[in-house]
Amino acid sequence: MSAIAPLAAAIAADPSWLPHRIDWAGRRMQFLKLARSSLGEAGFLADREPAGPDGEAWLPLEAVVSMQVDSGPIHFLFHTAFCRSTLLARALDRPGKVAALNEPHILAALAGAGVAPGRPGASLLAPVLKLLARNFPDEAAVVVKPTNHANALIPAILTALPEARAILMTNPLSSFLAAVIRKGMMGRRWGRTLYLEMQSYAGLDLGMDAREQFAMTDLQAAALAWLLAQRWFAMQQDRFGERLAVLDGDRFGLEKARTLMGAAAHLGFGMERATAQEIAEGPVFASHAKSGEDFDTKDAADAAQSHFERVVQGGDVPTDIPEISLADLRSQGVVTNNEVRVDDLMLAAGLAPSKAQVKRLLAQGAVERTSREGDSQLVTGADAGYLLQPGDLLRVGKRRYVRLTDS
Repeated sequence: MSAIAPLAAAIAADPSWLPHRIDWAGRRMQFLKLARSSLGEAGFLADREPAGPDGEAWLPLEAVVSMQVDSGPIHFLFHTAFCRSTLLARALDRPGKVAALNEPHILAALAGAGVAPGRPGASLLAPVLKLLARNFPDEAAVVVKPTNHANALIPAILTALPEARAILMTNPLSSFLAAVIRKGMMGRRWGRTLYLEMQSYAGLDLGMDAREQFAMTDLQAAALAWLLAQRWFAMQQDRFGERLAVLDGDRFGLEKARTLMGAAAHLGFGMERATAQEIAEGPVFASHAKSGEDFDTKDAADAAQSHFERVVQGGDVPTDIPEISLADLRSQGVVTNNEVRVDDLMLAAGLAPSKAQVKRLLAQGAVERTSREGDSQLVTGADAGYLLQPGDLLRVGKRRYVRLTDS
């Protein structure tokens, strides 16, 4: 341990050493050496890699727990995802004034392990928070924007740091779902995963059994995840009161300078109107907050909103329907004379987990087939063996689709 002590002391004294990942099996923590100027760059800190052999260091978890750290004011930006929180974090980052830490991986690691008594992260939350709260020279505070997958830590963080304040950033359901749609299949899977995650700590009895939850569309699951996030935020407001402020991401997009001033005031370090206006008109708002690429947000937002109104609200068939080919199905032995049974296609496309579930969905009248020519018909319980041809579209539930193709 004597060889570790000087390294631990050097890391504790230097805020450019960011706690990054945890090797639970090896009981050690990785630190990355990051230049202060790099914190405001596009992208997440969770995605950073060591800049050469001198850009990382590992310490035993016992050494991290026993560190003596001089920390300063720290505040938080919690969010529900897809609400411009990354943009706000980058806008608040001002070298010489305030450092913003945009989604450090370490908090996601602690959330995944759990910080309740008896959980692996229980002894690490306090020392990690102290490490994140180290101020750079002449700076007034640190603002941390964790991933939304760390929102379960909100009560533990605010209890451990009674002086910390936080912004709870969200947006309307329609904007949230439009963002999920823009992400395509990845976004839809993410929405389902988030729903299951939120149920684990902000759960609400929705009166649905496992079968009904499985039959939900991807966007229904994402919408329920959004609802649970709103409920979780409301619970934190009831508990921590005026330490928390709620911010609508759509409003931030419309009133950039005013929102920046209000956020800075709530977090205790303030911002002059001229500074807020300069930031609002500067390069931070001229590029994608995550990728750094230049973009025209209006075209993308309009397209996503149109899709939401047409498909989700209006019930139209989406244009980005998942497809499965005869070639894929032949390897599974379910193709006969270039045709596929309804039940086999549903199982292969992941529209049902078992033949028993297929039978239940058919019995409920939840399956519809539309031919290449546009003729539609319900597929009932007696039609599990109905043969589908290339070009046929199968709908399960209200908005889950798959199209059978030739190749």
